[in-house]
Amino acid sequence: MPAPALTLAAMMLYAQSDQPASPPDEQDIRLVQPSDLPPNFVRGLADHLDRQYARAEQDVEIERLGALLGTWDVDFRLIVSGREFSFARGVGHVDRALGGRGIRTDVTGSITLPGLDLPYAGTGFIRWNADAERYESAWSDALRADLMHRTGTLADGVLSLESVVDGTAIRTDYRLGDPDAIEMRTYQRPAQAEAFVLTGRTVYTRRQPGPELPTYVCFLHPTRPEMAVSGPTNDEQRALAGHVSHIRDATNAGTIVLAGPTTVEPYTGLVIFRARDDDAAAAFMNADPGVAGGIFRARVAPLRMSFRGFDR
Repeated sequence: MPAPALTLAAMMLYAQSDQPASPPDEQDIRLVQPSDLPPNFVRGLADHLDRQYARAEQDVEIERLGALLGTWDVDFRLIVSGREFSFARGVGHVDRALGGRGIRTDVTGSITLPGLDLPYAGTGFIRWNADAERYESAWSDALRADLMHRTGTLADGVLSLESVVDGTAIRTDYRLGDPDAIEMRTYQRPAQAEAFVLTGRTVYTRRQPGPELPTYVCFLHPTRPEMAVSGPTNDEQRALAGHVSHIRDATNAGTIVLAGPTTVEPYTGLVIFRARDDDAAAAFMNADPGVAGGIFRARVAPLRMSFRGFDR
């Protein structure tokens, strides 16, 4: 239940309780314990939330989308005048969310058109709306300035979601028949047109799980600490751009688990990654243009992943 709906439900229940609601001044609002509230209000709110929670748990329709779960190589393609070409590639992770009540998609990659070297990222969420008896989706990515909302149904192995953007109807069909390859077709229909036209195709190819490689951590120390404060020189900037591309490509390939710099002195960079052995780990970091170019000193060590809060 969205927060405004929860607030409204609480207000209605409180109005029906032993103590009628009287709007206090904002400065008079104080934090209290549930035991300080009217007993029938607390019982009513608890029963209401329990019913809502149990009802949400019954969204079994989301299990019908289980074919989407997993890690995928993603190839985004545009179709123009009958010609299809790839414009972006990446890796997609599709996981259950909200305790299995929804599905979340995260895609990272790069735009691959000639002359462009731009990172790509997109995030989406799909949920079953039991009241409307339909699937609902929200999606946004690096190429959008908004959040695209879509609704639709699942029939004959095809999840079809539709939305309208600036008068143009957009339909996306996920073809779920092959467990290791999913095709997403995008159709558009301008306001005055009668039929949808195929304008894009995205191919998801499941990554086959292999043996999990050992994990390593690398600490990157800037050889000139002032670079983080005063900015890089021209030579440092070139090496830094190569470093970012190296890290991004390795992340998209699934080699890197996470990476990023600290934001306070001594401005240490952290890279957690997987490699075959110690020699391969050292070679991977030595190939980083930031290390090879001399702007970072690298210290690599094996890492035991005793606890993890996510799996990437």
